[in-house]
Amino acid sequence: TTTNLYALNPTNGSVLSGWPVTVAGGIYSSPAIDSAGNVYVGGLDGKVYAFTSSGSTKSGWPVTTGGAICSSPAIGSNGVVYIGSSDANLYAINPNGTTNWTYKTRGAVKSSPALGRDGTVFVGSDDGNLHVVNTNGTGRWAYPIGGPVFSSPVIGSSGGLYVGSMVSNVYYLPTGTPFADGAWPMFRQNYQHTANAKTLLLRSPQSTNGALTFEISGPVGATCDVEVTTNLPPSWSSFTNLTLTNGVGKVQTSSTNSQRFYRAKFTN
Repeated sequence: TTTNLYALNPTNGSVLSGWPVTVAGGIYSSPAIDSAGNVYVGGLDGKVYAFTSSGSTKSGWPVTTGGAICSSPAIGSNGVVYIGSSDANLYAINPNGTTNWTYKTRGAVKSSPALGRDGTVFVGSDDGNLHVVNTNGTGRWAYPIGGPVFSSPVIGSSGGLYVGSMVSNVYYLPTGTPFADGAWPMFRQNYQHTANAKTLLLRSPQSTNGALTFEISGPVGATCDVEVTTNLPPSWSSFTNLTLTNGVGKVQTSSTNSQRFYRAKFTN
């Protein structure tokens, strides 16, 4: 059985040139897109596929795991792809298609990983645990949920992690790290689940030495206009312009200012 993966024009729904591409087996996984526009997806045939934006198979791919893949990829700021497999492993795959490391759980990994800025990887397993994995692939700890974890963890703007389980509970855990920079740090790209690689996210502000600082995450090299208003309904005015070097930029203002609201918009 073969399955097609499509790329559609968002304006009119037409199929883009070079697409669809054929995958040997069904696709339950949702695609992820890196900063270069490459598309990654898992297949029920146990392979992780990578395609260029024009639909060509990326050199060194696909990568074969030991079981069907229902998990969706997450992509770190260094381009490493993280994905689970029904063979009970979490895989970290380098951009060239070589395996960086595998982490073994005691059940199928159908959950999609979420990445912290410090390199920590969070993922659920059918073994009933939320696993926390170090950046080198060693286990840090496993939190017992009490039932299989099909849910994909999400890291909020302030760093808290939320995940559901088959025992009908939703759990909140402090992570000690905000979500990672990079093109696709969790399921559907961000905590708003827009599944849009071109998304700007304002992180929670921090107050230090009388200054209020917050970060904006988005595509590497993008420029954006940060606007401010002191009232609602808003009357927006430009505050500063930023270039998101390595996918992140910082905004600083005095914390003694009156209440303000901020938003960011692409300028390119």
